[in-house]
Amino acid sequence: MTARTPDSLERLSHADLIGVVRELIGEVGRLRAENEKLGFALKELKAEHQAVKDELARLKNLPPRPPQKPSGMDKATDRGGSGSSDKSPAGEKSSRRRGSQLDKLTIGATVVVTAKAPAGSRRKGYEEIVVQDLSLSPQVTLYRRERWETPEGERIIAELDPGIVGGYGPNLHRFVLALHFSGQVTCERIVALLHGMGVRISKRQVVRLLTVKLETFRAEDAAVLKAGLGGAYVTVDDTGARHAGKSGYTTQIGSNTFTVFRTGPSKSREAFLSRLCGSTTLYVINDAALGYMKDRQLPQAVIDKFADHKERIFSRPENWERHLQALGLTDLKVTPDPVLIASEAALWGAIRHQGLLQDTPVRPGRQSYRAVRLSLLEPAELPVLGVSATSGQPDANQIKRGTVLSRRWVGNRAPAVVDGMTAKLIVQREPDQGTTIDDAVPFGLAVTLSMPGVVELYDQARLRLRLPEKIRGR
Repeated sequence: MTARTPDSLERLSHADLIGVVRELIGEVGRLRAENEKLGFALKELKAEHQAVKDELARLKNLPPRPPQKPSGMDKATDRGGSGSSDKSPAGEKSSRRRGSQLDKLTIGATVVVTAKAPAGSRRKGYEEIVVQDLSLSPQVTLYRRERWETPEGERIIAELDPGIVGGYGPNLHRFVLALHFSGQVTCERIVALLHGMGVRISKRQVVRLLTVKLETFRAEDAAVLKAGLGGAYVTVDDTGARHAGKSGYTTQIGSNTFTVFRTGPSKSREAFLSRLCGSTTLYVINDAALGYMKDRQLPQAVIDKFADHKERIFSRPENWERHLQALGLTDLKVTPDPVLIASEAALWGAIRHQGLLQDTPVRPGRQSYRAVRLSLLEPAELPVLGVSATSGQPDANQIKRGTVLSRRWVGNRAPAVVDGMTAKLIVQREPDQGTTIDDAVPFGLAVTLSMPGVVELYDQARLRLRLPEKIRGR
Protein backbone atom coordinates (compact mmCIF):
# COMPACT_ATOMS: atom_id res chain seq x y z
CA MET A 1 0.00 0.00 0.00
CA THR A 2 1.32 3.45 -0.96
CA ALA A 3 -0.90 5.71 1.13
CA ARG A 4 -0.66 5.80 4.91
CA THR A 5 -3.90 4.97 6.71
CA PRO A 6 -4.86 7.38 9.53
CA ASP A 7 -5.20 6.07 13.06
CA SER A 8 -8.99 6.20 12.99
CA LEU A 9 -11.18 5.39 10.00
CA GLU A 10 -13.99 7.43 11.49
CA ARG A 11 -12.21 10.66 10.50
CA LEU A 12 -12.09 9.72 6.81
CA SER A 13 -14.70 10.89 4.40
CA HIS A 14 -16.81 8.62 2.25
CA ALA A 15 -14.52 9.10 -0.78
CA ASP A 16 -11.40 8.34 1.31
CA LEU A 17 -12.97 5.13 2.64
CA ILE A 18 -13.72 4.00 -0.92
CA GLY A 19 -10.06 4.62 -1.83
CA VAL A 20 -8.83 2.55 1.17
CA VAL A 21 -11.12 -0.32 0.22
CA ARG A 22 -9.86 -0.25 -3.35
CA GLU A 23 -6.25 -0.40 -2.14
CA LEU A 24 -7.09 -3.34 0.12
CA ILE A 25 -8.74 -5.17 -2.78
CA GLY A 26 -5.61 -4.62 -4.88
CA GLU A 27 -3.37 -5.86 -2.04
CA VAL A 28 -5.48 -9.01 -1.64
CA GLY A 29 -5.29 -9.68 -5.37
CA ARG A 30 -1.51 -9.27 -5.33
CA LEU A 31 -1.15 -11.67 -2.38
CA ARG A 32 -3.42 -14.21 -4.05
CA ALA A 33 -1.35 -14.13 -7.22
CA GLU A 34 1.86 -14.50 -5.24
CA ASN A 35 0.39 -17.40 -3.28
CA GLU A 36 -0.62 -19.20 -6.46
CA LYS A 37 2.86 -18.67 -7.87
CA LEU A 38 4.48 -20.13 -4.74
CA GLY A 39 2.06 -23.05 -4.75
CA PHE A 40 2.92 -23.85 -8.36
CA ALA A 41 6.66 -23.69 -7.56
CA LEU A 42 6.15 -25.98 -4.55
CA LYS A 43 4.31 -28.49 -6.72
CA GLU A 44 7.19 -28.53 -9.21
CA LEU A 45 9.71 -29.03 -6.39
CA LYS A 46 7.71 -31.95 -5.01
CA ALA A 47 7.58 -33.57 -8.43
CA GLU A 48 11.32 -33.07 -8.91
CA HIS A 49 12.02 -34.43 -5.42
CA GLN A 50 9.91 -37.53 -6.07
CA ALA A 51 11.69 -38.09 -9.37
CA VAL A 52 15.05 -38.05 -7.57
CA LYS A 53 13.74 -40.52 -4.97
CA ASP A 54 12.46 -42.83 -7.70
CA GLU A 55 15.83 -42.70 -9.43
CA LEU A 56 17.64 -43.53 -6.19
CA ALA A 57 15.28 -46.43 -5.60
CA ARG A 58 15.90 -47.72 -9.11
CA LEU A 59 19.68 -47.57 -8.69
CA LYS A 60 19.46 -49.36 -5.34
CA ASN A 61 17.11 -52.01 -6.79
CA LEU A 62 14.44 -51.15 -4.24
CA PRO A 63 10.81 -52.16 -4.83
CA PRO A 64 8.68 -49.57 -6.63
CA ARG A 65 6.20 -47.36 -4.87
CA PRO A 66 2.79 -48.90 -4.29
CA PRO A 67 0.00 -47.49 -6.47
CA GLN A 68 -1.91 -44.73 -4.71
CA LYS A 69 -5.46 -44.41 -5.94
CA PRO A 70 -7.57 -41.33 -5.22
CA SER A 71 -10.00 -41.75 -2.39
CA GLY A 72 -12.95 -40.34 -4.32
CA MET A 73 -13.68 -37.59 -1.79
CA ASP A 74 -12.90 -34.91 -4.34
CA LYS A 75 -15.36 -36.40 -6.83
CA ALA A 76 -18.08 -36.51 -4.19
CA THR A 77 -17.36 -32.87 -3.33
CA ASP A 78 -17.56 -31.87 -6.99
CA ARG A 79 -20.99 -33.53 -7.29
CA GLY A 80 -22.13 -31.70 -4.20
CA GLY A 81 -22.73 -34.93 -2.32
CA SER A 82 -25.65 -35.94 -4.56
CA GLY A 83 -26.16 -38.72 -7.03
CA SER A 84 -25.46 -42.41 -6.89
CA SER A 85 -22.13 -43.47 -5.40
CA ASP A 86 -21.57 -46.30 -7.90
CA LYS A 87 -21.37 -44.06 -10.97
CA SER A 88 -18.53 -41.93 -12.27
CA PRO A 89 -18.93 -38.16 -12.98
CA ALA A 90 -19.45 -38.96 -16.65
CA GLY A 91 -22.46 -41.14 -15.78
CA GLU A 92 -20.69 -44.43 -16.50
CA LYS A 93 -21.31 -47.35 -14.14
CA SER A 94 -18.31 -48.29 -12.04
CA SER A 95 -16.85 -51.79 -12.43
CA ARG A 96 -16.30 -52.06 -8.69
CA ARG A 97 -18.74 -54.46 -7.05
CA ARG A 98 -20.39 -53.36 -3.84
CA GLY A 99 -22.75 -54.98 -1.42
CA SER A 100 -22.93 -58.45 0.07
CA GLN A 101 -23.15 -60.33 -3.26
CA LEU A 102 -26.33 -62.18 -2.36
CA ASP A 103 -26.32 -64.05 -5.64
CA LYS A 104 -23.71 -66.40 -4.16
CA LEU A 105 -26.06 -67.46 -1.36
CA THR A 106 -28.55 -70.31 -1.47
CA ILE A 107 -31.91 -69.55 0.11
CA GLY A 108 -32.81 -72.40 2.46
CA ALA A 109 -36.22 -71.16 3.65
CA THR A 110 -38.66 -68.35 2.93
CA VAL A 111 -40.63 -66.78 5.78
CA VAL A 112 -43.58 -64.43 5.17
CA VAL A 113 -43.90 -61.81 7.88
CA THR A 114 -47.44 -60.43 8.16
CA ALA A 115 -48.30 -56.93 9.21
CA LYS A 116 -51.47 -55.63 10.93
CA ALA A 117 -52.91 -53.14 8.43
CA PRO A 118 -56.05 -51.11 9.07
CA ALA A 119 -59.18 -51.67 7.06
CA GLY A 120 -59.15 -50.18 3.58
CA SER A 121 -55.37 -50.68 3.06
CA ARG A 122 -54.04 -52.03 -0.25
CA ARG A 123 -51.37 -54.74 -0.56
CA LYS A 124 -48.20 -53.38 -2.23
CA GLY A 125 -46.20 -56.61 -2.47
CA TYR A 126 -43.22 -57.49 -0.27
CA GLU A 127 -40.01 -55.89 0.88
CA GLU A 128 -37.41 -58.63 0.90
CA ILE A 129 -34.34 -58.91 3.11
CA VAL A 130 -31.92 -61.83 3.21
CA VAL A 131 -30.78 -62.84 6.71
CA GLN A 132 -27.78 -65.11 7.35
CA ASP A 133 -27.69 -66.92 10.68
CA LEU A 134 -25.71 -69.71 12.33
CA SER A 135 -27.20 -72.50 14.38
CA LEU A 136 -24.93 -74.69 16.50
CA SER A 137 -26.79 -77.60 18.06
CA PRO A 138 -25.79 -81.20 18.75
CA GLN A 139 -27.12 -83.91 16.50
CA VAL A 140 -27.36 -87.33 18.15
CA THR A 141 -27.59 -90.34 15.81
CA LEU A 142 -28.08 -93.98 16.75
CA TYR A 143 -26.20 -96.37 14.46
CA ARG A 144 -27.60 -99.89 14.43
CA ARG A 145 -24.83 -102.07 13.02
CA GLU A 146 -25.97 -105.34 11.51
CA ARG A 147 -24.37 -108.48 12.84
CA TRP A 148 -24.08 -111.67 10.83
CA GLU A 149 -22.64 -115.07 11.49
CA THR A 150 -21.27 -117.13 8.64
CA PRO A 151 -21.74 -120.90 8.38
CA GLU A 152 -18.15 -121.24 9.52
CA GLY A 153 -18.98 -119.40 12.73
CA GLU A 154 -17.27 -116.10 11.79
CA ARG A 155 -18.98 -112.90 12.92
CA ILE A 156 -19.48 -110.01 10.52
CA ILE A 157 -20.38 -106.53 11.85
CA ALA A 158 -21.20 -103.61 9.57
CA GLU A 159 -18.43 -100.99 9.50
CA LEU A 160 -18.96 -97.43 10.67
CA ASP A 161 -17.95 -94.26 8.93
CA PRO A 162 -14.13 -94.02 9.27
CA GLY A 163 -14.52 -90.40 10.39
CA ILE A 164 -16.23 -91.44 13.65
CA VAL A 165 -13.78 -91.35 16.58
CA GLY A 166 -14.81 -92.59 19.99
CA GLY A 167 -18.52 -91.92 19.54
CA TYR A 168 -18.09 -88.49 17.91
CA GLY A 169 -18.74 -87.71 14.26
CA PRO A 170 -16.43 -86.20 11.65
CA ASN A 171 -18.00 -82.73 11.81
CA LEU A 172 -17.37 -82.47 15.54
CA HIS A 173 -13.85 -83.83 15.03
CA ARG A 174 -13.19 -81.22 12.35
CA PHE A 175 -14.59 -78.46 14.59
CA VAL A 176 -12.35 -79.44 17.52
CA LEU A 177 -9.26 -79.53 15.29
CA ALA A 178 -10.05 -76.09 13.88
CA LEU A 179 -10.55 -74.61 17.33
CA HIS A 180 -7.32 -76.03 18.72
CA PHE A 181 -4.90 -75.61 15.82
CA SER A 182 -6.31 -72.62 13.92
CA GLY A 183 -7.92 -70.78 16.83
CA GLN A 184 -5.33 -71.86 19.45
CA VAL A 185 -8.12 -72.68 21.92
CA THR A 186 -7.10 -74.78 24.93
CA CYS A 187 -8.71 -78.14 25.72
CA GLU A 188 -10.45 -76.71 28.81
CA ARG A 189 -12.11 -73.97 26.80
CA ILE A 190 -13.11 -76.41 24.06
CA VAL A 191 -14.82 -78.58 26.68
CA ALA A 192 -16.64 -75.56 28.15
CA LEU A 193 -17.71 -74.38 24.67
CA LEU A 194 -19.07 -77.79 23.67
CA HIS A 195 -20.87 -78.15 26.99
CA GLY A 196 -22.58 -74.83 26.31
CA MET A 197 -23.77 -76.20 22.95
CA GLY A 198 -25.20 -79.31 24.57
CA VAL A 199 -22.45 -81.79 23.66
CA ARG A 200 -21.48 -84.23 26.42
CA ILE A 201 -17.71 -84.61 26.22
CA SER A 202 -14.78 -84.72 28.62
CA LYS A 203 -11.29 -83.28 28.40
CA ARG A 204 -9.82 -86.76 27.89
CA GLN A 205 -12.11 -87.30 24.92
CA VAL A 206 -11.13 -83.92 23.44
CA VAL A 207 -7.45 -84.88 23.74
CA ARG A 208 -8.28 -88.15 21.97
CA LEU A 209 -9.88 -86.23 19.10
CA LEU A 210 -6.72 -84.13 18.81
CA THR A 211 -4.32 -87.08 18.77
CA VAL A 212 -5.92 -90.09 17.06
CA LYS A 213 -6.58 -90.71 13.38
CA LEU A 214 -4.27 -87.92 12.25
CA GLU A 215 -2.68 -89.90 9.41
CA THR A 216 -4.09 -87.49 6.84
CA PHE A 217 -2.54 -84.51 8.59
CA ARG A 218 0.78 -86.29 9.05
CA ALA A 219 0.86 -87.19 5.37
CA GLU A 220 0.15 -83.59 4.45
CA ASP A 221 2.91 -82.36 6.76
CA ALA A 222 5.39 -84.82 5.25
CA ALA A 223 4.41 -83.75 1.75
CA VAL A 224 4.95 -80.09 2.62
CA LEU A 225 8.44 -80.84 3.99
CA LYS A 226 9.38 -82.91 0.95
CA ALA A 227 8.20 -80.23 -1.45
CA GLY A 228 10.00 -77.51 0.51
CA LEU A 229 13.29 -79.42 0.61
CA GLY A 230 13.17 -79.64 -3.17
CA GLY A 231 13.55 -75.84 -3.40
CA ALA A 232 16.64 -73.74 -3.90
CA TYR A 233 17.43 -73.21 -0.23
CA VAL A 234 16.20 -73.81 3.31
CA THR A 235 16.76 -72.00 6.60
CA VAL A 236 16.95 -73.82 9.93
CA ASP A 237 16.88 -72.78 13.55
CA ASP A 238 16.35 -74.54 16.86
CA THR A 239 15.24 -73.63 20.35
CA GLY A 240 14.80 -75.38 23.66
CA ALA A 241 11.42 -76.92 24.44
CA ARG A 242 9.87 -79.06 27.16
CA HIS A 243 7.47 -81.88 26.43
CA ALA A 244 5.94 -84.33 28.92
CA GLY A 245 8.16 -82.92 31.65
CA LYS A 246 11.38 -83.53 29.69
CA SER A 247 13.73 -81.07 28.00
CA GLY A 248 14.03 -81.24 24.25
CA TYR A 249 14.67 -79.16 21.16
CA THR A 250 12.36 -77.84 18.47
CA THR A 251 13.88 -77.40 15.02
CA GLN A 252 12.36 -75.02 12.50
CA ILE A 253 12.92 -75.84 8.82
CA GLY A 254 11.57 -73.49 6.18
CA SER A 255 12.05 -70.96 3.44
CA ASN A 256 9.94 -68.22 1.90
CA THR A 257 7.33 -70.79 0.86
CA PHE A 258 6.97 -73.27 3.77
CA THR A 259 7.69 -73.86 7.44
CA VAL A 260 7.67 -77.08 9.46
CA PHE A 261 8.59 -77.83 13.06
CA ARG A 262 10.17 -80.97 14.48
CA THR A 263 10.72 -81.68 18.19
CA GLY A 264 13.09 -84.27 19.62
CA PRO A 265 15.40 -84.97 22.55
CA SER A 266 18.57 -83.98 20.69
CA LYS A 267 19.77 -81.36 18.25
CA SER A 268 22.84 -83.26 17.10
CA ARG A 269 23.85 -83.42 13.47
CA GLU A 270 22.51 -86.96 13.16
CA ALA A 271 19.15 -85.93 14.62
CA PHE A 272 18.98 -82.92 12.29
CA LEU A 273 19.72 -85.03 9.21
CA SER A 274 17.07 -87.55 10.27
CA ARG A 275 14.52 -84.71 10.44
CA LEU A 276 15.50 -83.61 6.94
CA CYS A 277 14.61 -87.11 5.71
CA GLY A 278 11.00 -86.38 6.65
CA SER A 279 8.80 -89.29 7.59
CA THR A 280 11.03 -91.77 5.72
CA THR A 281 13.48 -93.84 7.76
CA LEU A 282 16.19 -94.61 5.23
CA TYR A 283 19.96 -95.13 5.13
CA VAL A 284 21.66 -95.02 1.73
CA ILE A 285 25.31 -95.43 0.77
CA ASN A 286 25.92 -93.54 -2.48
CA ASP A 287 28.39 -91.00 -3.83
CA ALA A 288 27.00 -88.27 -1.57
CA ALA A 289 27.44 -90.49 1.52
CA LEU A 290 30.98 -91.51 0.55
CA GLY A 291 31.88 -87.87 -0.07
CA TYR A 292 30.49 -86.99 3.35
CA MET A 293 32.70 -89.62 4.98
CA LYS A 294 35.73 -88.28 3.18
CA ASP A 295 34.98 -84.71 4.23
CA ARG A 296 34.66 -85.82 7.86
CA GLN A 297 38.12 -87.43 7.60
CA LEU A 298 36.93 -91.00 8.07
CA PRO A 299 39.77 -93.48 7.36
CA GLN A 300 39.92 -94.58 3.77
CA ALA A 301 39.89 -98.25 4.81
CA VAL A 302 36.50 -97.79 6.44
CA ILE A 303 35.18 -95.91 3.40
CA ASP A 304 36.31 -98.76 1.14
CA LYS A 305 34.29 -101.24 3.24
CA PHE A 306 31.10 -99.32 2.53
CA ALA A 307 31.99 -98.79 -1.13
CA ASP A 308 32.80 -102.48 -1.77
CA HIS A 309 29.69 -103.88 -0.07
CA LYS A 310 26.81 -104.78 -2.38
CA GLU A 311 24.03 -103.74 -0.02
CA ARG A 312 23.55 -99.98 -0.24
CA ILE A 313 19.97 -99.17 0.90
CA PHE A 314 18.63 -99.92 4.39
CA SER A 315 14.98 -99.19 5.13
CA ARG A 316 15.05 -99.78 8.90
CA PRO A 317 17.43 -98.68 11.68
CA GLU A 318 17.81 -102.31 12.81
CA ASN A 319 19.12 -103.32 9.39
CA TRP A 320 21.58 -100.44 9.45
CA GLU A 321 22.82 -101.43 12.91
CA ARG A 322 23.40 -105.03 11.79
CA HIS A 323 25.28 -103.76 8.75
CA LEU A 324 27.60 -101.68 10.95
CA GLN A 325 28.20 -104.71 13.18
CA ALA A 326 28.95 -106.89 10.15
CA LEU A 327 31.58 -104.41 8.99
CA GLY A 328 33.16 -104.43 12.46
CA LEU A 329 32.67 -100.70 13.12
CA THR A 330 30.80 -101.00 16.42
CA ASP A 331 33.86 -102.47 18.14
CA LEU A 332 36.17 -99.61 17.13
CA LYS A 333 36.90 -97.08 19.87
CA VAL A 334 38.64 -94.38 17.88
CA THR A 335 38.22 -90.69 17.15
CA PRO A 336 36.35 -89.68 15.09
CA ASP A 337 33.63 -92.22 15.85
CA PRO A 338 33.14 -94.25 12.64
CA VAL A 339 29.60 -95.34 13.62
CA LEU A 340 28.44 -91.75 14.14
CA ILE A 341 30.03 -90.43 10.95
CA ALA A 342 28.79 -93.39 8.91
CA SER A 343 25.24 -92.91 10.20
CA GLU A 344 25.33 -89.21 9.36
CA ALA A 345 26.71 -90.02 5.91
CA ALA A 346 24.00 -92.62 5.26
CA LEU A 347 21.31 -90.13 6.26
CA TRP A 348 22.81 -87.50 3.96
CA GLY A 349 22.91 -90.10 1.20
CA ALA A 350 19.22 -90.85 1.85
CA ILE A 351 18.40 -87.16 1.50
CA ARG A 352 20.13 -86.97 -1.86
CA HIS A 353 18.64 -90.33 -2.87
CA GLN A 354 15.16 -88.83 -2.48
CA GLY A 355 16.11 -85.85 -4.65
CA LEU A 356 16.08 -83.35 -1.78
CA LEU A 357 18.42 -80.39 -1.23
CA GLN A 358 20.04 -80.78 -4.63
CA ASP A 359 21.07 -77.11 -4.92
CA THR A 360 21.99 -76.27 -1.33
CA PRO A 361 25.12 -74.07 -1.19
CA VAL A 362 26.43 -75.54 2.11
CA ARG A 363 27.08 -79.21 2.68
CA PRO A 364 26.17 -80.44 6.17
CA GLY A 365 29.45 -82.33 6.40
CA ARG A 366 31.43 -79.12 6.63
CA GLN A 367 31.55 -76.42 9.26
CA SER A 368 28.79 -73.87 8.85
CA TYR A 369 29.55 -70.46 7.47
CA ARG A 370 29.19 -69.06 10.98
CA ALA A 371 32.70 -70.38 11.62
CA VAL A 372 34.04 -68.15 8.83
CA ARG A 373 34.86 -64.57 9.76
CA LEU A 374 35.07 -61.84 7.16
CA SER A 375 36.10 -58.27 7.89
CA LEU A 376 36.14 -55.06 5.88
CA LEU A 377 39.27 -52.99 6.34
CA GLU A 378 38.97 -49.24 6.76
CA PRO A 379 39.93 -47.59 3.45
CA ALA A 380 43.06 -45.46 3.64
CA GLU A 381 41.39 -42.81 1.46
CA LEU A 382 38.81 -41.84 4.12
CA PRO A 383 40.71 -38.69 5.30
CA VAL A 384 41.09 -37.55 1.69
CA LEU A 385 37.41 -38.07 0.99
CA GLY A 386 36.44 -36.20 4.14
CA VAL A 387 34.20 -38.96 5.54
CA SER A 388 34.33 -41.04 8.72
CA ALA A 389 32.39 -43.86 10.35
CA THR A 390 29.07 -42.87 11.88
CA SER A 391 28.13 -43.61 15.47
CA GLY A 392 24.87 -45.38 14.62
CA GLN A 393 26.42 -48.72 13.65
CA PRO A 394 28.15 -51.65 15.39
CA ASP A 395 31.77 -51.29 16.30
CA ALA A 396 34.55 -53.05 14.44
CA ASN A 397 34.70 -55.99 16.88
CA GLN A 398 31.01 -56.82 16.54
CA ILE A 399 30.92 -56.84 12.75
CA LYS A 400 33.84 -59.30 12.55
CA ARG A 401 31.82 -62.10 14.17
CA GLY A 402 29.88 -63.22 11.11
CA THR A 403 29.67 -63.19 7.34
CA VAL A 404 27.19 -60.30 7.03
CA LEU A 405 28.63 -56.93 7.88
CA SER A 406 27.79 -53.32 7.12
CA ARG A 407 29.85 -50.14 7.32
CA ARG A 408 28.78 -46.57 6.67
CA TRP A 409 30.92 -43.45 6.27
CA VAL A 410 29.43 -39.97 6.23
CA GLY A 411 30.92 -36.51 5.85
CA ASN A 412 29.58 -32.98 5.32
CA ARG A 413 32.81 -31.60 3.81
CA ALA A 414 33.56 -34.10 1.09
CA PRO A 415 35.92 -32.77 -1.59
CA ALA A 416 35.03 -32.50 -5.25
CA VAL A 417 35.00 -35.85 -7.02
CA VAL A 418 37.42 -35.80 -9.92
CA ASP A 419 38.31 -38.32 -12.57
CA GLY A 420 40.67 -41.01 -11.31
CA MET A 421 39.72 -40.73 -7.62
CA THR A 422 39.44 -44.22 -6.08
CA ALA A 423 38.75 -45.81 -2.72
CA LYS A 424 39.86 -49.41 -2.17
CA LEU A 425 37.51 -51.66 -0.21
CA ILE A 426 39.46 -54.69 1.05
CA VAL A 427 37.56 -57.71 2.35
CA GLN A 428 39.78 -59.84 4.57
CA ARG A 429 39.16 -63.36 5.85
CA GLU A 430 40.15 -63.96 9.44
CA PRO A 431 41.42 -67.33 10.74
CA ASP A 432 38.67 -69.94 10.90
CA GLN A 433 37.18 -70.92 14.24
CA GLY A 434 37.61 -74.62 14.97
CA THR A 435 38.23 -76.89 11.99
CA THR A 436 39.91 -75.13 9.10
CA ILE A 437 37.83 -74.82 5.92
CA ASP A 438 40.05 -75.16 2.86
CA ASP A 439 37.38 -74.21 0.33
CA ALA A 440 37.04 -70.67 -0.92
CA VAL A 441 34.15 -68.77 0.67
CA PRO A 442 32.06 -66.79 -1.85
CA PHE A 443 30.87 -63.38 -0.76
CA GLY A 444 29.12 -60.34 -2.19
CA LEU A 445 29.89 -56.66 -1.80
CA ALA A 446 27.22 -53.96 -2.20
CA VAL A 447 28.36 -50.32 -2.39
CA THR A 448 26.00 -47.34 -2.25
CA LEU A 449 27.11 -43.77 -3.00
CA SER A 450 24.86 -40.95 -1.85
CA MET A 451 25.33 -37.28 -2.72
CA PRO A 452 22.22 -35.08 -2.34
CA GLY A 453 21.31 -33.31 -5.54
CA VAL A 454 23.84 -35.16 -7.72
CA VAL A 455 22.35 -37.96 -9.80
CA GLU A 456 25.02 -38.22 -12.51
CA LEU A 457 27.42 -39.77 -9.99
CA TYR A 458 25.46 -43.01 -10.04
CA ASP A 459 25.78 -43.43 -13.79
CA GLN A 460 29.52 -42.76 -13.67
CA ALA A 461 30.10 -45.17 -10.78
CA ARG A 462 27.96 -47.84 -12.39
CA LEU A 463 30.08 -47.72 -15.54
CA ARG A 464 33.26 -48.02 -13.47
CA LEU A 465 31.96 -51.00 -11.46
CA ARG A 466 30.58 -52.90 -14.45
CA LEU A 467 32.47 -56.17 -14.96
CA PRO A 468 33.70 -56.99 -18.45
CA GLU A 469 31.74 -59.71 -20.20
CA LYS A 470 33.59 -62.97 -20.76
CA ILE A 471 33.52 -64.34 -24.30
CA ARG A 472 33.52 -68.11 -24.37
CA GLY A 473 34.83 -69.95 -27.37
CA ARG A 474 32.75 -72.65 -28.97
